[in-house]
Amino acid sequence: MIKVEPHNWWFLLGGKLFFGEEWTDEHIFLAKAKGDVMKYWANAFSRVDFPGEYDIDSVWIKCIDAWSALHYIISFEWETIALLQAVSALEKANIDWIDTWLVMNDEVKTEIENLELEGDVVVLWAEIEATWE
Repeated sequence: MIKVEPHNWWFLLGGKLFFGEEWTDEHIFLAKAKGDVMKYWANAFSRVDFPGEYDIDSVWIKCIDAWSALHYIISFEWETIALLQAVSALEKANIDWIDTWLVMNDEVKTEIENLELEGDVVVLWAEIEATWE
């Protein structure tokens, strides 16, 4: 299972993927919300903030836009990961071959369980709360 490192309001996934609000050049940046326009210039190659498919530094990423949030399907080091912020992503795309589900809340976890989808489910907010204790 991918290593998840929670830090206040962002996450480092597998030491390579950065999911949160802020920009970093050190990792592949996965934005929470869609950017203004698709960017094609040099400094945007490690930033994913627009729906589509990406292949960055041996990591395949499919970015899905659903209800003003970005959701991700990621193939990384022989594992397929879904990073979902809301249940709307499950309605928008056919997602059923996942090894690890990284979800933002219990509502998404419950929906995955109700749909009887296979794979481990990790609630990211629970990971953040554990660091606060």
